[in-house]
Amino acid sequence: MKRNPSIKIISGFNKGLKINFKPSIDLRPTSNRLKKVLFDWIQFELKDSVCLDLFAGTGNLGLECISRGAKKVIFVEHNREYAKKLDMSILKINGKSKAKIYEMDSINWIKESEEVFDYIFLDPPFDFQKLSQVIKFIDNKKLLKTSGKIFIESPKTIHPIEMKNFKVIKEKIVGDVKGQLIKWK
Repeated sequence: MKRNPSIKIISGFNKGLKINFKPSIDLRPTSNRLKKVLFDWIQFELKDSVCLDLFAGTGNLGLECISRGAKKVIFVEHNREYAKKLDMSILKINGKSKAKIYEMDSINWIKESEEVFDYIFLDPPFDFQKLSQVIKFIDNKKLLKTSGKIFIESPKTIHPIEMKNFKVIKEKIVGDVKGQLIKWK
C-alpha cells in the first residue's frame, strides 16, 4: 500500500510529528534537508516572533515556527483544499491560538497587509514569476521589522531576484532548490 507523503516537524514542542498531505503537482513542501539548514540559521531567534508563511501550501515552515515557540504565525494560501488541510494540521499541533489562515491570493494579501513581521517565508510555486514584485511590496510597505529576515526558496536556476534594499546573508543550494536568507541593507 502506497502511503501519502508527509512533512515532519524537526524541533520544538512537536518534534518528530508527521503531517500527511495529498500529493499534487502544485504542492512542493520545503525538503527536510533544506528546512533543517534554514532553521539552523535562525533557531535562536524564533521564540516569541511574529512570522508570515506567505505561500503556505502544507504550512511546513509556519508549523515549524509554531513548534519552536513563535508567538504568532500568519499563513496565506489561496487553494481552499490546502487551507482546510492546513487548519487541521494547526489543530494537530495545538497551534490554533498562535495561527491565522487567510484563504486568498498572496499578492492581494500582501498589498492589503499592515502587519509587521520578524520573519517572512516565501516559498512560492516554482513557476511563480512575481517574486521581485512581492519583495518590492514588503520593502515599500515596511512589512519586515528592521531586525527581521526573509527566507526565499526558489529553483536554483532562477534569474536574480530584484532586492534593492535587501542583502543576502545566507545561501544554500540543495538539489535543484536554492534557499536564501535576506535582511535589510
